Order: sequence, then structure tokens, then C-alpha cells
Amino acid sequence: MNPEHQQIRDQQKEAWDKTSPSWKKWDDITMAFIQPVGEAIVTRVAVQPTDRVLDVAGGTGQPGMMEAMLATEGEVVVADLSEGMLGVAREHAEAAGLANMSFQQADAGALPFEDGAFDVVTCRFGHMFFPDVARATAEMARVAKPGGRVCAAVWGMPEDNPWGAMIMGTIREHIEMPPPGPDAPGLFRLGQQGLLAKQFVDAGLEEVTEETLEGVNTFESGEQYWSMMTEVAAPIAAVLAAADDDTVQAIRREVIARAEGTTNDGSVVLPWKAIVVHGIKPGA
Repeated sequence: MNPEHQQIRDQQKEAWDKTSPSWKKWDDITMAFIQPVGEAIVTRVAVQPTDRVLDVAGGTGQPGMMEAMLATEGEVVVADLSEGMLGVAREHAEAAGLANMSFQQADAGALPFEDGAFDVVTCRFGHMFFPDVARATAEMARVAKPGGRVCAAVWGMPEDNPWGAMIMGTIREHIEMPPPGPDAPGLFRLGQQGLLAKQFVDAGLEEVTEETLEGVNTFESGEQYWSMMTEVAAPIAAVLAAADDDTVQAIRREVIARAEGTTNDGSVVLPWKAIVVHGIKPGA
């Protein structure tokens, strides 16, 4: 790993560990928000009872838990860079009585598993943040068995995802931020159609398909939206932490007003669009 990628990885690990308690706090809302994407992934890979499954960047446990409910005679390994996030996932699995799950701290660019170790490899909303997307995708292909199914999801373009773009756009109106480079990790880095699919093809996967999913994210109020986004989104929290209080409060007021302007009753309804890509490891 080159020094730049290693620095990004280390910063990400620290940020996810720091925000893992907030992810636990907001888990019901965040998981309901992205549940349809997890369901789509699980459907595409058609988990069988005896399958061994790897979920990369598994966060607080989904879609790994859905996969474990299907792989009743197999195993699901949830891998994540953050020990803090894995701790939350472990708690959720234990509460659900899922004894066929295990948890592994791991860098997606250097997965600690043998070649061909898994029937299924999944990754929901991880690729956008990997320092080296090509390397991580190649690792997922490597650890899949011949004939194994690999599936991942990323967010679409910013204009199709105001739930994330709106707050960042408002912050940029108040705080000068250098534009991210095209390869810099970020929510919408792989939002253009075909980008993730190309990564799958370049990694040697076959029968690659791409599908777009759409939905809405609903919050009780603009205040709830602001609180969740500023607590779970590490990049947002980092930017606001460096700003003075007057600036933060001005951003907060504008974000809440814009969010609550999406409906007539003060609730917040914000669309989302995601891209799901599926491929097969050749050689079966």
C-alpha cells in the first residue's frame, strides 16, 4: 500500500471508531433508510443454506445479518476496518441469536482470507471510501470461489441524493473547502453509471450486471436530520468541528430550514438513488 493510501486508511479507521457509538444510536433510522439496498444485494447473490459468505465494510451488521438468516448451515463473516463498528455488529448479532456469524477487523485492500474462501462476497456502501478501489475489488474477487457471486452497492450522483448533497452543499456555502480529487474517497465518488461495473470487469468478474435503485429517506424533523447527519457522517463532523460556533449555527439553521421545506408538515423527505452491481467469479 502506498503511503497516501495508508494515511487515508488510518484516518478512516480512527473516524469510524470514533463515530461508532453514534451509528449505534441512530441504527434504527440508518438501517431502515438503506434496507432496500441490502435486500437487493441479498436477492442478487441468492444465499444458500450452506454458503460461506463474506460481507466487506459490514458496519453495524447489515446486510450480514440478513445473509446469516439464509446461510443457516453455513457461515457469514462480517469484515470492517473499524473495531468499534464490529463491536456494534457483534451486539446486534448476539441479540438476534445468530450464532453463524463471526467478525474480522480487516482492510478491504488486503483481506486476510485464502483464495476462493467464500461462495458469496458482498459490500454495501464501502467502495466509495476505499483508498484503492481497484485493489479492494480485486481482493473481493480473489477470495470468492470459482462460480462465486460478488455484489456491491454505491450511491448514485449527488443530484440524485439530496439527503447527503444538501448538507454538504450548505456547508460549502459557509466554509471554504478544496474540491475533492476524482479519486478521493467520498459518498458520490462512484455515482456515475458504469464506474463500479467497470471495476468488477477489471477484477476479472463475468456476467456483470448493473441496476439502479431509488427510494426516499424520511425524518420526523429537520432537527432530527441535522443531528443524525452530523453525528454519523465523520467527514461532516470533522469539518464542523474546525468551524467557529457562529458559523456552525448558521449552517444548522439553513440545513434545517431547507430540509423541512421538502414537505408541508415539518417532516423531511429526501430521495436517494443507489447502484447495485453483481458479477460471477469465473472458473466453476
